[in-house]
Amino acid sequence: MNLIYIVLIAVGVLVLFILAGLAIVNKSGEELYDKFNQISKYETSISPIEFANFISKTFFGGQIRICFDERILSDSYSSDGKLTLCSKYANNKQLAGLAIVAHELGHAFQFASERNKMKKYGKKLKLSKILSRLISPLFIIAVALLCFEYYIFAIICAGLAVILFILACSVKMSTIKIENEASLNALELLKTYANFDEHQLKLAEEFLNSAKLTYIADLLKIMLKWTGMTRK
Repeated sequence: MNLIYIVLIAVGVLVLFILAGLAIVNKSGEELYDKFNQISKYETSISPIEFANFISKTFFGGQIRICFDERILSDSYSSDGKLTLCSKYANNKQLAGLAIVAHELGHAFQFASERNKMKKYGKKLKLSKILSRLISPLFIIAVALLCFEYYIFAIICAGLAVILFILACSVKMSTIKIENEASLNALELLKTYANFDEHQLKLAEEFLNSAKLTYIADLLKIMLKWTGMTRK
């Protein structure tokens, strides 16, 4: 095959990857919110806060502290045992809210069984957030140094930017794995302790997969930030 055709095919594949990646980055949040509204139409036998209290008492001696945030999809679990629920649906017996709290409780089980691993991950995540902000400035500095023929310093800056880029991508990939584990825990909790049937489990899994897509979007955002076409 002619070298020109190989190059054109490679460029075409790269362009398709960039376009698909940008679509995921810029649309995943909206799709998650739409899925949340869709799944919220299905009723459940227990509310998120009731489910959280039950799991806390059953497995954690009632030690999980529950607090509230008004923002939709602001639910989270921290390493100090604090579970944050959105006050707008914490008391509603709806499937989406229950799937969310089950996912966050899935993190609680991760901390209980693999605390050292989760603590190390938390430290890497904080460090990555700080260092990832330096990637673009380092690349810009490298280009500027290259223009002024400071080749050695340009190579050093570019090398540091590449290392930070690889580190940031590695941490984001770890995030995807950890979030996937939490979702698997969530589905098991819903099946066993919320008495979800197969249809409800399927809906919950679809919603959690939409949430997972936002973490993939975070990884792609790092990879495609240079295009200037990713949403903040």
